Amino acid sequence: MKGKEKESGPISLHRSVLLLIIIAASILVFSQILKASLGVALGLTWLIVYFWCLVTNYDWDKVQTGAFDAVLSGMAAILILLAVGMLIGTW
Repeated sequence: MKGKEKESGPISLHRSVLLLIIIAASILVFSQILKASLGVALGLTWLIVYFWCLVTNYDWDKVQTGAFDAVLSGMAAILILLAVGMLIGTW
């Protein structure tokens, strides 16, 4: 008995909007209502995204690679801002 094939194309608009609303609501609930730290809220939200991938049969490796690539693309700008901030702070 073979399982379903993983989705490989781009996610549809209504699914991505629904997932974005779920992510925002879970971060809000965990951090503001349950008073969890932001790290815990983001970690639990990451689990919610993982279970979303399992339920919708979306490729988890593709989601994880996309998230890491997005963080890496913004890292250069963050490091430049940190360096400029340190330079101004020592002035």
